[in-house]
Amino acid sequence: MNRKLAPAMFALALCFAASLAAAEPRVLAITGRGSVPYTPDYVDLDFAVVTKDPSYAAAQNKNLSSVEAVMTALTQAYSIKKADVKSLDYRLAENIDYEDGHQKSSGYVSTTSLRVRVRDLGTYRAIIVSLLDSGVNSIESISFGVEDPEALREKALVAAYADAERMAKSLAAAAKAGLGRVLTLREAGDARPETTMLAKASLRADAASNGEVISSGSQVYEAAVYVEFELR
Repeated sequence: MNRKLAPAMFALALCFAASLAAAEPRVLAITGRGSVPYTPDYVDLDFAVVTKDPSYAAAQNKNLSSVEAVMTALTQAYSIKKADVKSLDYRLAENIDYEDGHQKSSGYVSTTSLRVRVRDLGTYRAIIVSLLDSGVNSIESISFGVEDPEALREKALVAAYADAERMAKSLAAAAKAGLGRVLTLREAGDARPETTMLAKASLRADAASNGEVISSGSQVYEAAVYVEFELR
């Protein structure tokens, strides 16, 4: 290589590297969160029926009888459609205890987990008590929902972006910088309604107190977005 050209080529390479560095935008990354209040159309009650017996066949039969009693209470007393009762899980397992380091069978446990969708929100507290009285051992969760969740999701995402933009403007101003274009925008996590989970005693107390623990009147749908803004 011509020695006279080497310094010029080196200087050109430095200029090219500097231009690449200058082209890299400064980035401000923000996670925005948004929520939308809504009035639910229905409530999903997840519950479990648990039976025990020294015999696995008896434990299973007892469980089936208890589930049948629960279904009767739901469909006859509260006119719940069978299509609104969903089986979630069934288990039959030996219950093992330990005494002096040795395994000892204490019988069998049969568990059926179900979900009922209650569309008449005026009855769900009474249904909770009826479930507990008819053989249900635990209410696993209570979820209020709407028939069109996508409309809520869209509103929550828009609110989340507005939150991200507001925080970005404040931080950019604090850094004495300008806020440029959006470089990256994506949903962060799963947009979803809040889920209420309470112990059996709390559920019975709520039903008895006419809803001091659980309220269906004001629920919230939450969403989050991740945004990268260019700083100028």
